[in-house]
Amino acid sequence: MKLKVIFLMFFVIILSSIVIAGSLDNWHWRNPVPQGNKLFGVTYGNNTFITVGEWGALLTSSDGITWTERISGTSDPLTGVTYGNNTFVAVGGKWWEWDSKGIILTSSDGITWIERLSGTINALSKVTFSNNKFIAVGYGGTILTSSNGITWTERTSGTPYPLGEIIYGNNTFTAIGEGGTILTSSDGVIWTIRFSDDITICIDITYGNNTFVVVGVERHVGD
Repeated sequence: MKLKVIFLMFFVIILSSIVIAGSLDNWHWRNPVPQGNKLFGVTYGNNTFITVGEWGALLTSSDGITWTERISGTSDPLTGVTYGNNTFVAVGGKWWEWDSKGIILTSSDGITWIERLSGTINALSKVTFSNNKFIAVGYGGTILTSSNGITWTERTSGTPYPLGEIIYGNNTFTAIGEGGTILTSSDGVIWTIRFSDDITICIDITYGNNTFVVVGVERHVGD
């Protein structure tokens, strides 16, 4: 009798373990929906909002309210996205790994994405489209340009500092980054180094009313 009870208990344990293991095979993100990764960039084009983030997160929306998760094809963080020339371009990379690469993805509809050759080992941080060209900036002072988002050319920035943002205004591309670095260019090819005497890290920049405004971390005496 005892043998039967032991055998029955053993069978129940085995069966339970199989059921539990089976229930752990597939996982679904429940909260927040549709995903919970940090998001770093957003753009709008072709009647579609697109936002990108860590672990290759990429979502689309037609109204900015309901979002659908898309397959980016990469697990690297995506930190910037833009739209131009009928093409979405997203950029990113693992900035903490020395043997990483700059990630560039393109899409015509925001749903299907293709990885392109960036030609740089440095992670990319932001990308913009203006004056008929895409320009991406990133770590190590990296600047890349492209007319179609597919083929990219590396340009000489003249700085080793990471670049974290780029915009276009007053017929000028302006990139900013660490070390108080400010770079300007009329064509995206030849860049001139400018410096802020008051900021150690330039974080964001905008243009309006004939004025560029940069914000960042204040420089202290002795820095």
